[in-house]
Amino acid sequence: MAQFDLELVRKAARLTALSFTRFDPVFCGKVVRVTAAVSVIEFLLMAAVVMLWLPADSSCQAEQSLLVYAMLALSAVPALWLCVIAVFWRHFARWTCEWESQRPRWIKPPSTALLNAVFVIFAAAVLNPFVVIFQTCGS
Repeated sequence: MAQFDLELVRKAARLTALSFTRFDPVFCGKVVRVTAAVSVIEFLLMAAVVMLWLPADSSCQAEQSLLVYAMLALSAVPALWLCVIAVFWRHFARWTCEWESQRPRWIKPPSTALLNAVFVIFAAAVLNPFVVIFQTCGS
């Protein structure tokens, strides 16, 4: 049976605790750039599928046309917001660092983990209308 190096485990636990309690602008910046790129690719693929896959004489195009294009427009909002945050990341990171330093010590949610979760949820929100379109128009 192999034994764990207790010092290595303690060091990893300390680093994990630090990453979940302090704001890391470099890591969050990388995550927001990747999620912005993914959400733009998702949106462009969804727009291409809607424009090319749905023929003009299909029943889905005639009956669900407004729903399909409304879903396409709604998926552009989180993609655009992620792109704006990615472009202006330095200003947003500076504002977040200032805000985090001014908060009381007992109100400190894990900023890095929370922001990364929000960025990933926004990228998933871009893909959600794609699933709805396939469910309504796929048959």
